[in-house]
Amino acid sequence: MAAWNTQFWDQDQGPGFYAYLRDLHADVYLLTEYLYRAADRGGRWTADLAVRIDKLAELRRELPGYHVAVSGEQITLSRFPIVAHRGLDLRPWLPPDQRETPGALRGWPEGYTVETLRTDIDVNGTTVSFYNPQIAQPPLEWRLYDAGTRDVAAAKTLRREASYRAIGADVAANPHPVLLAGDLNTSPAMGIRRLLPERLVDRTPALPSLLPGTYLAGTAELWRIDWLYTSPDVTVHRYDLPGARGMSDHRAQRMVVSVPRP
Repeated sequence: MAAWNTQFWDQDQGPGFYAYLRDLHADVYLLTEYLYRAADRGGRWTADLAVRIDKLAELRRELPGYHVAVSGEQITLSRFPIVAHRGLDLRPWLPPDQRETPGALRGWPEGYTVETLRTDIDVNGTTVSFYNPQIAQPPLEWRLYDAGTRDVAAAKTLRREASYRAIGADVAANPHPVLLAGDLNTSPAMGIRRLLPERLVDRTPALPSLLPGTYLAGTAELWRIDWLYTSPDVTVHRYDLPGARGMSDHRAQRMVVSVPRP
């Protein structure tokens, strides 16, 4: 299977995008940034830059035989049957003043309320829950002398915590084997990963590198922000981080796993 932040899907990428996906040879794909970015003036991401896309016809042509689940900007593809899927709603863990969907996303509320897609998949008779996250970026700066900047940074932090708490609550109530893989926008130095439930095991030791980097700047690996966690009953046989061929600022995560027989 594979997990990858696509960096705005195939926008400006051409036919190589689907060729790259095929070359990952995955039975299950956990993909994020299934959207386009509108032309912007300042460079920073805001809700009004999100452009909803529908690439299902292209997907079925380029990767035939896959079942598809979508919520917000998360999309999961599976050769195995999808039993159920749903986006994890952040709003129960957000403060009241952050629960309303921004006007730019009113026609696509999942683009605001969902940062993780749960897909239950029938893997040879065993239902496995695949969690496909892209957590909001952490605050980029804290200017203590600027009240407006402090408020924005605090709001971003609360949103990130809400996303982790939504995952934690769902996993805690989930009886199935669990695999979570994707862009947590969280480095090894950030304590927020402690909000993930104890049931989940960090599979970093399965990587061949002791200091893996997944976020890219050109050809340089800057730091680790993409992760793989599973419940203990999921076995990880192989785990690596193939390059993105210049199509994304994230390496893909590729892994071979097995789950208990029913």
